[in-house]
Amino acid sequence: AVPLVSAILLPAAIAAGLPPIAGAMAIAIAGQGMALSSDYVIGVAPGISAKAAGAGVSAALVADRALLLSLITGVIALGLGYLITRKSFMSASPLHLEKWQASAGNNATEELDGPGTFEKAEIAHGTERAPLATGSDIDALLTLQSQRRN
Repeated sequence: AVPLVSAILLPAAIAAGLPPIAGAMAIAIAGQGMALSSDYVIGVAPGISAKAAGAGVSAALVADRALLLSLITGVIALGLGYLITRKSFMSASPLHLEKWQASAGNNATEELDGPGTFEKAEIAHGTERAPLATGSDIDALLTLQSQRRN
């Protein structure tokens, strides 16, 4: 949930003067690094790690240690990220957000041709791919390879 909520708040942070790369770093480190690595609330990852370690290790012990390790590494990573990007912080202005949105490219803000579809057959048809090579193509390449060896 942390990366999703952070992504929603990223435009506000950019308008407040935070560089987009700093926001992305914070989302990646705090949301995907710290929150997912310790998994303290749900506890699936510590449970899997405890099972893999053997019968003598409890999931609670693994969760506690994973949380501590996640906090230490996360605080260090966030601090280094701040030190790296602090010179590019700007004063708050809505122009920052407009500039960031404009940098997405000319086609990013255009309307789509249609509403799209949720039909499985249509989606499958759109993702069809031609085979990379047919049996005859492979046979021809093998014949050519054997001729080169002789």
